[in-house]
Amino acid sequence: LGRPVWESGLFSEARWQELAGAATGERGRLTSEVQVFREAAPIHVGYSVTELQNTEGQGVGWIMLFQDLTPWRKLEEEVRLNDRMAAVGTLAAGLAHEIGNPLAAISGSVQLLSRSSALDAEDARKLLAIVLKESQRLDRTVKRFLDYARPNRTSAVEFDIARLLEEHFELLRHSPELSAEHRLEIELDPPSALLWADPDGISQIFWNLARNALKAMPAGGTLAIHGRRHGEHYEVSFIDTGKGMGPEERANLFHPFHSFFDQGTGLGMAIVYRIVQDHDGSVSVESNPAGGHTRITVELPLRPSVMPPSPLPAATEV
Repeated sequence: LGRPVWESGLFSEARWQELAGAATGERGRLTSEVQVFREAAPIHVGYSVTELQNTEGQGVGWIMLFQDLTPWRKLEEEVRLNDRMAAVGTLAAGLAHEIGNPLAAISGSVQLLSRSSALDAEDARKLLAIVLKESQRLDRTVKRFLDYARPNRTSAVEFDIARLLEEHFELLRHSPELSAEHRLEIELDPPSALLWADPDGISQIFWNLARNALKAMPAGGTLAIHGRRHGEHYEVSFIDTGKGMGPEERANLFHPFHSFFDQGTGLGMAIVYRIVQDHDGSVSVESNPAGGHTRITVELPLRPSVMPPSPLPAATEV
């Protein structure tokens, strides 16, 4: 058409200079994508830029290939939406199941209390105890679901993670969940390490992983907690000598409402995973059901990739 290529509306003249420079000579073909609007409707255009050379290898022009990617992008969005809806359905089914069990127990106990006049005081106390226990279980389930589902509200500050782990370890020693058959070990290297993170979130990680480890050892065993600085990250490992996990259990470990213990909500490990993701960290699992050994390691960056803004100084009244 004899018109500058940037008049196509896909990019500016300055952007074209960048594209041409990036595709010159030995650098090869450059591919990119841009979104334009036609009658308020977005169109996704993919294109490639290749230098056209003569037989002597000299650049004499450019070859540009265009493709309308709009149908593919719409399909990708539909797939993402379907995945989100499937996840919501799974959560809803799991929550309904977890709430339905205690509600059924509460309903049955209340009906017996209201309909039967032959119940003695002891029977009535037992039924009321069931109502109280199941009500508390229902309350725990709803609260833990809210902990899992609520938006990220982490508030990062700098604190000594080794000291936090030591404090929680001492509290764990006196926990009623610990029996005489359980043995606790802790190893921190170095004994002090500063971390930018949400202390409340790190505390949740500690207690969820520690309690899960104790539940995996109902007859007793050893829980070892190792914390160490590794480069620009801090690693915390929870190692227990419990029953271990098979491949299917490991695959479902962080899925909500997949509990491996009686009376569990199946949300503790899902909450751990969400908190770790919120901190740009990672979590790994090693387990051998034959050997009865499980190691769960959480790795957190010492400093966030984007530092939080410094607080403004307080205003001074004159």
